[in-house]
Amino acid sequence: MTKYNLSPSLIARYYYFGCDRHLRYNASPVEERTRIHIPESKFQQSLALAAILQSGFEWEEEVITNRITGKIHIADRDGPLHKRTHTLDETLSILKTMKPGEYLYQPTIVMPQSLIKELGIDTEKFAFPPCRPDLLFMAEIDGKPTLQVIDVKASDALKQSHQIQIALYALILEAIAEKEHLPFTVDLTRGFVWLYNTDAPEIFELSHSLSIVREFLRFNLETIFTDDIESVFWHLNFRCEWCEFYENCREEAERTHSVSLIPYLSTPARMYLREAEWGGEPINTIPELREFLKDPASEDILNSCGSLRNNRKRLMHTVKSLEEGALVSHGGSTIALPVSEGIRFFLTLQEDPVSGRLAVLGYRWTAYDKEVLGNNVGTFVSIARNADDCLHAQTEFLQNVFSTLKQVADYNYGKEWARQVSVQVYVFDGFELTLFNRLLFDSLKVPDLAPLALHLLFHFQETVLSTADKQPANEVVYPIIVLSKVIRELLAVPVHITYRLPDILKNLPSPGFDFQITPSKFFWFNLSNIMKSDPLFKYWKTGDEKDRDAIRNEVNRRLTGTGSILGGIRDQVKDRLFAYPQRFSFPSQANFRNTELSQIGFIVRYESFMGAMAIREERCLPMSERIEHGSAIPLTYRYETMDGAHVFELDSPLDEGLFESNSYSFRAILTDTSEEGNIQQMKMNDYQSRNRPYLPNHLPALMSASDVSPFTVDDEGNIREIIMNIAYKSCHTPFEDGEKAILHPRFMDYNSDKIFKQLIEIDQKEDSLFLQLLRDPAGFSSPLSPDAKITSKALEYIRSADFMPSKEKAFDTVLTRRMTLIWGPPGTGKTHFLAKSVVALLQAYKSAGKRFRILVTAFTHTAIENLLWEIRDNLTDAGLSDDVLLGKLDRLTEQSQDGFDLIDSQGLAASSSTEPYLILGGTVYAIKKYETNLGQFDMLVVDETSQMKFGEFSLVIGILKTDGRLVLAGDDMQLPPLIQGEYPEPDDGLPGLYDSVFSYLRYRDSGNVYTCQLLENFRMNTTLSRFPAETLYGNGYIPATAKIAGRKLLITDPCDAADDEGSEFLKWALDPDYPLVLCIVDNVRATVDNMVEADLTARLACYLKKCMINHKTNETFPDTLKGHKQFWGSGLFIVCPHHAQIRLIRKLLNKSMTWHHPPFVDTVDKMQGQESQAVIASYGVSDIETAMSEANFIYSLNRLNVTVTRAKTKCILFISRPLLDQSYELLKNKYAMAGLNHMFNLRRFCERNGDERVFPALFAEGGEKAEITVYRGRV
Repeated sequence: MTKYNLSPSLIARYYYFGCDRHLRYNASPVEERTRIHIPESKFQQSLALAAILQSGFEWEEEVITNRITGKIHIADRDGPLHKRTHTLDETLSILKTMKPGEYLYQPTIVMPQSLIKELGIDTEKFAFPPCRPDLLFMAEIDGKPTLQVIDVKASDALKQSHQIQIALYALILEAIAEKEHLPFTVDLTRGFVWLYNTDAPEIFELSHSLSIVREFLRFNLETIFTDDIESVFWHLNFRCEWCEFYENCREEAERTHSVSLIPYLSTPARMYLREAEWGGEPINTIPELREFLKDPASEDILNSCGSLRNNRKRLMHTVKSLEEGALVSHGGSTIALPVSEGIRFFLTLQEDPVSGRLAVLGYRWTAYDKEVLGNNVGTFVSIARNADDCLHAQTEFLQNVFSTLKQVADYNYGKEWARQVSVQVYVFDGFELTLFNRLLFDSLKVPDLAPLALHLLFHFQETVLSTADKQPANEVVYPIIVLSKVIRELLAVPVHITYRLPDILKNLPSPGFDFQITPSKFFWFNLSNIMKSDPLFKYWKTGDEKDRDAIRNEVNRRLTGTGSILGGIRDQVKDRLFAYPQRFSFPSQANFRNTELSQIGFIVRYESFMGAMAIREERCLPMSERIEHGSAIPLTYRYETMDGAHVFELDSPLDEGLFESNSYSFRAILTDTSEEGNIQQMKMNDYQSRNRPYLPNHLPALMSASDVSPFTVDDEGNIREIIMNIAYKSCHTPFEDGEKAILHPRFMDYNSDKIFKQLIEIDQKEDSLFLQLLRDPAGFSSPLSPDAKITSKALEYIRSADFMPSKEKAFDTVLTRRMTLIWGPPGTGKTHFLAKSVVALLQAYKSAGKRFRILVTAFTHTAIENLLWEIRDNLTDAGLSDDVLLGKLDRLTEQSQDGFDLIDSQGLAASSSTEPYLILGGTVYAIKKYETNLGQFDMLVVDETSQMKFGEFSLVIGILKTDGRLVLAGDDMQLPPLIQGEYPEPDDGLPGLYDSVFSYLRYRDSGNVYTCQLLENFRMNTTLSRFPAETLYGNGYIPATAKIAGRKLLITDPCDAADDEGSEFLKWALDPDYPLVLCIVDNVRATVDNMVEADLTARLACYLKKCMINHKTNETFPDTLKGHKQFWGSGLFIVCPHHAQIRLIRKLLNKSMTWHHPPFVDTVDKMQGQESQAVIASYGVSDIETAMSEANFIYSLNRLNVTVTRAKTKCILFISRPLLDQSYELLKNKYAMAGLNHMFNLRRFCERNGDERVFPALFAEGGEKAEITVYRGRV
């Protein structure tokens, strides 16, 4: 039997390559590889690889000899430093006596048997030979010695594989410390990587990587090492070229016509086709895929894999292209490629792989009119003469780029629009855009380059501008276009694996300019457009100008080739292009005096702009894809209603979730089915018309649809008919019965301009509360000195309210400080606290004979009205109802029509002068609307501040008196604000101005000057409170009373059910003694709807309906309208991330029994702030690609936290096993990793505090079978 050798570095490389075969081959003993048919390694050494290895040794020596100041334990050996390693005995001896501040270089450690046993590793099959971390450091944390792991890497950036390697070292060291009774703890919270040319190690959070390592060794390792080595999974992607077995795999793929040759086929998609989990034949070759795709039923099969979903036609085009060796059009269009431009500008950039510094940079431009730049073509290439010359090369490049573009701007200046020229900048590959953006970002930190970089960033706009000192006044549409991305959107090209520039040139020749590149192995990788570093290292070594000229010629070839490809693309799709670039000028600077306001202004406009562009891009997809996405809805006109609305029948039923996600309800675009209508809706510039209700006259085929809503919805949640208002233009003939139409989504934004205007107003003030708060939150929250009588009366009222200790402390802060941040975790009664505090202060001021006016706002109407209702009840209890005007601005929701007054401008005019005691609620936009009539307020209460951004908050803070109280409530561990862009973190690592107001302020209150956390939980029992307490809120977060702590799910016992595996699962999962239940689902493949989870969820719900006892009546819920409404209102919530899963569960619920009230099955967004006795959550997604494509959504820690904390007595979560698998890409997303780690913590909590049971064969509707591992927790 073969025994496989594993190590931290090998497992780290497994995560880099994402390849089972790579791990299996490398773990196999060298002496046995021939016998078990492992091919010979063919990795070729190169100048670049040699340089990387040598730089690694040199960097280690530099760190050890020059960068470390403390004592270092180095093995007493001869030879180079990097070869001096301690033996295992020496290592243990040193570890026993190491003192804080000391380092240990290259120790030898071995995984103890205790850790091997804990991880369930088969010692007959696997061995962990001795391994050697680079560096250990003995720190002192809280007065205790703590060992930390440091990896020394000659790399410019922290990589995910580094984190995995360090995590495994830390696990081994922890086990060693326990076994040997060593006098220290191992730091399992932080890992350290000492990156190239840095003065100190970079720190990263280790807990995420530890979870991944444990998960992999416990659950995934064994599946890779099956008996049949031929069955081990493999696939080809761009990283494979760095694998020593690449040539063997490439040869095998070409020999067998493997589907791995399909360009950009993802690893999970390749696995899905191979495993054929749908019950068909495995698909391993392109001919097999062709035959499979012929069957229309393949569409549904592909929809179970994220990257293949809705892509049957694209796959058919790709297969046809590869087999016939010809281009095939996908259809559709793009706004990212203009019809033409006055000047084409092409960029390429290459980096030194050791330092990560840009060393080769070039651009080429071509102009239709030589008058603009003095010629029709120009080229510039900058090459660093050595590693230390990179900054000079970058400076030279940026100066020339700016000079060329400024020449165009100067040419255009003062000319009429028709005589001005446009510029469009292109790169071929996405990595070039990444490097260019990084260059601009890094240059902002170089004093001599910063002004130049900022000027260029005004045109090449990126989210980094959110941290710059100045921002542009207007937006630029597609400043840089990535041509390889455009090709993938529009065409299938007969090229294998990846789109290399030379290969694309062969297939997309430019008319009249058939330029070709013969890729030299000295310059070109097989699977990448990145230039090999060998030529650069050769030049740096020799200094020979011929070597420099060879690099320059290669860069020129690449730039010329990129230009040729642009011509080739246009020749293929010219009939489908419609966009034109803007006439070129550098955007002017936004006219702000204060940097923070300029940054917020940029964020507000950038968010709006990105939202508009996302909708436009969606509207340019091929029609079939748009229909699948719900971004085009084919309709048939039916009739006009009595009040002038129009009813259309959908040609195909549409899921309500797709309708909602495409934002049709406010404004939409309606066209007939003509090609002209389709072209004009693509031309529609949503951002330009974002705040105009009607559509531009120059697009006559477009009709404006408003108040679009479902008219007829079936029991499964599918829309059958919709109703809308139509604004016909004079050229339109009204629709008649039976006429066809298409509805398209439209981006609307009435608010960003209001916010921008408000920011300008704030900027013009000499003294702004808003800026004070941003710059010095602690200073803003200065102490107040209220009248002693007011203080006494307020405290008297609060004492009568029976506040818990944390609320008493919080109210004291509200009473005595100008600003208070109320951190209200789930169930702590945040709304109750705010209402009591408002009434206490109002009563106190009234008793002192002083006016007191309070303004209440929040992110949503519901939150505002919930707080106003609570205030109303407290006013009544205090006998103040007749003395206080309580109202809401602008509009009331249906449930609040009789609750309080609706206040308009006339009412405000009267109340502002006559009402001494006033409590007004309103959205930030309503408050801004009536600002002139409102006057100033003594107290501003903002609820849901964790969902509010600074742009919105700026609209209301000016309403507060200078010495008024500001109370901000929220919980940034619950749902955050929606953010479109990906913004760089501030240098201090704290939340930025793009984040929520609450998060920004809480993390800047290191001394808890103004932040008060409510701790007593009035909702969840002990178990359901303990998990979020241990992971998020701290151990002070506990049930408020013993009665709440002991809450249990009340069900009749026994409940009638068949005696089978499924019923046994229901009883086991619903056992009241175990409030927290996690169900890990195996053997199911689903993207957004999961039949197994849906079926079990529906069965649990129906079981609960029969058996659950209403805590209020002590009886089961009756089968009446009232009974079912109560059951779904306070008995049970069902939560799902996707509407498809919601629809499926509703369908099964309706099939199982007759409901007199619709079941509460919805997204977590609809349940924040609500609670019920029990919650069932079905994640549904079991496809890792679907999860990865929406990682910040599926793996959201905040969403999982909200889900778990809604239930009072019982929470059951279904999560599919693949969601717990970790791809290399997921490791790069720290927000998603935090959520994944929370999932792991949930399972560990249940394991530690409960038991588990495997149900091996649970059948769902339709016969689908799954294995479910159920973890139950209780404390």
